[in-house]
Amino acid sequence: MDQGDTSKAYEKYSAALALQPTANNYYNVGVCAQILGKVDEAIDKWENAVAMEPSLAEAHVNLGTAYFVKKRDVAKGLEHMEKALRITPDDVEIKFNLGAMYDSVGKLETAKTLLEECVRSNVNNAEVLLRNVNAKIAAKGLKEQK
Repeated sequence: MDQGDTSKAYEKYSAALALQPTANNYYNVGVCAQILGKVDEAIDKWENAVAMEPSLAEAHVNLGTAYFVKKRDVAKGLEHMEKALRITPDDVEIKFNLGAMYDSVGKLETAKTLLEECVRSNVNNAEVLLRNVNAKIAAKGLKEQK
């Protein structure tokens, strides 16, 4: 979707939201807002979506990513990604993203557990990330032995 298409979609979804404030309409406006670089608005729309429909895993995933990556709010990012995983516990893409998030904040054992599941499910790049996590765990163990 290019910017012109996204702008048109944003306008249409916003009009739909004004007429019918549903979780899906909030979610869709949020997606368009995020693509258009309106991160704060996207977060607001996704927060409204999960307030209306707490089991909307996709909104939790987007919130987790937006808070973690764009806002640097690690706690909120992890909280929403964990909620998404509780809603859809077999979703290996969520496990992969959550594993990468835990790796980046140094929670290596948690990252390892999630990434091992991803490797068993043949998720792209999971093997490489798991190898890196295992190397960090080994390096940490060597430091502690000294």
